[in-house]
Amino acid sequence: MRVGGVGVVQARSDGGEFGDVVIEHTESSVATWLESDASRVFRIERSGPRTRKNVPIGTRDGNFLTADLGGEPVTIRPGSGRIVRRSYRVMLEFGSRTTSLSPKDLTTCRVLNGHPREIENEFALLTAYRDGSVGLEWAYPVRIPIMRRTITPPEPEADDILIGCGAAAAFGTGSLSLTSIVMGLVSSVFPT
Repeated sequence: MRVGGVGVVQARSDGGEFGDVVIEHTESSVATWLESDASRVFRIERSGPRTRKNVPIGTRDGNFLTADLGGEPVTIRPGSGRIVRRSYRVMLEFGSRTTSLSPKDLTTCRVLNGHPREIENEFALLTAYRDGSVGLEWAYPVRIPIMRRTITPPEPEADDILIGCGAAAAFGTGSLSLTSIVMGLVSSVFPT
């Protein structure tokens, strides 16, 4: 839905127990907040030129990005987003916490409480859509019989949902795996 000034787009996403997450896009920023209460606002802004057409916020260069959560600074470290899947990771540090987005497949990414390799700390899977909204699928406990262990996902806080949805809306979600890229190259060189 278009609101306010030129180029301002708002979308809503279901935040589960936290209520709807409002996601507002402009040419150079993304902001998220909870519709249900007087929550904090998470904002990512681009200060430099648009250098990447395939990235909603326009760049993956951390030097041209600033982020804050309710006025408190958030350190944002996006990967270069080139060929391999892990280059699409985004790490966000605020206070003493780290939240990471890491691609899972072509359209989805994991939101992790911690660094990208700590997949046992997965909050949810996110999928960014063209209308500006972000789909959220909560992580469930997983039983691993061979280890005789159940991995229970961490309990997210409202700030985790705001940061995850904001980063997914700013950078998009998913990526091709290196295997898919290699198979595409091989099939183009040796057509059947």
